[in-house]
Amino acid sequence: MDTATEITEGHYQRPEVKEVILKLCSYGGGLRGLNGDEGWYSKGPGGSVKLRGPGDYDDTTARARSLYMTADVFDPKVFDLSAQWIEGRGGEGRPEFPLGTRGDLVSYSLFADIDATKEPGETGSKLYHPGRIEALEAAASFMVRYLKDRGISESVGVLFSGQGIYVWLHPSLSDVSENRALAGFDREKQDHDFKVWLEAFNALLYDIEKAFFEEYPEHVGRVKFDKLNNQKRKIKCLLSIHKTMPFAVVPLDRDDVKIDLERARLTLDGGLPSETIAEAEAWLDGWKAGEGERKALISLLKPYAAKAERDISRKANTSGEISRASEPIPILDWCPFYQALGKFPGGTGAHRVCGALAAWLYQAGWEEGDAFDLWYNVAARCDVETRIFYTSYGVINSPSCRTIQKTSAGYPSLGFGGLNLCNPNEKCEGATWPGQYGAPKKDEPKDVCVRDVCNIT
Repeated sequence: MDTATEITEGHYQRPEVKEVILKLCSYGGGLRGLNGDEGWYSKGPGGSVKLRGPGDYDDTTARARSLYMTADVFDPKVFDLSAQWIEGRGGEGRPEFPLGTRGDLVSYSLFADIDATKEPGETGSKLYHPGRIEALEAAASFMVRYLKDRGISESVGVLFSGQGIYVWLHPSLSDVSENRALAGFDREKQDHDFKVWLEAFNALLYDIEKAFFEEYPEHVGRVKFDKLNNQKRKIKCLLSIHKTMPFAVVPLDRDDVKIDLERARLTLDGGLPSETIAEAEAWLDGWKAGEGERKALISLLKPYAAKAERDISRKANTSGEISRASEPIPILDWCPFYQALGKFPGGTGAHRVCGALAAWLYQAGWEEGDAFDLWYNVAARCDVETRIFYTSYGVINSPSCRTIQKTSAGYPSLGFGGLNLCNPNEKCEGATWPGQYGAPKKDEPKDVCVRDVCNIT
């Protein structure tokens, strides 16, 4: 669906705006993915797709109101690759093989997405609810101080996202270009190392958020720190227009975080004030890492990385023993229990829910990046740390139907009795675990099956 208008297209075609965005999307010889409101891919001949990037700027801005870039900075060769598009039920299509992985990274911009939240029953933009702007400013300022106290300052960028605040770290802190240039470069090892690195930073964000709310309890329920660092993670570009609000992404003063809505507002004639664009350009030109900051970040993340390494290694040592579907099972073909988990609102049983959902996504054949995206929507509502994904996805088996229905004292035991999440229907008949949902009965021919899931029992 095209969401661009004459106003938004005019904004993106301003030479100074285009120059800032394209400059941001290039680092160290690598390029970020660049896309619009939906979909990472551009269509090619014969049903093939390519990863959208800076070279698609004019086409993307002619279609989309908002512009998103990847936190990932990829080897430019990634954008020359194409793959056949495989259609799936419920709009869950995908390329036949991943286009852009952690093994293709030149660098990555670690970040926190600090977002305003709504109380039950509140309507309208979260930004305008009482205390939200003050909470956003306080949370971003707290994170800036937290990092500065640990030797990380100049590399920290703070931006108004249109309805929240981004705190970005300069990509040089995650630069691996020297390793990539070595004759013995190991792509699989890099994929693993970045997985550990990103999860370590997510775990750090969990501690920063906890420390913030301990110091500022008045802001509990007003903001949240989204911990989204993962493969092919998208974030709105500098100077991108928000998808619903009349604001653009603009830099804020790191040392005095204040949101000025008028400075970020898109005017009726389709533009941002020229001085706002000039400030964005100056901010980008001056954004860099200070001496010793990379070393300081490595030191800060060391204990988190050690724990992430253990969690992720558990998967490497066990996933070969865990059965898996040969292709992703669409959500519409999941059993009622797992469909209920995908809609779980939070509360009692949250850790059990997130552990079981991550385990199921692996066995249901979902690629890690897509699995994490779906899983995180639930985990964010539940305030469950991202490490639960890595201690369950490809590490443990989905519980059996019997285990699901029994009462449990809590995670890591995965009983769900009493939570009203397992409500069997006729396709559950004869199944002893969720992978058998919809499978043929013993007296029925196999082709009666909605989908062959018997290979993952």
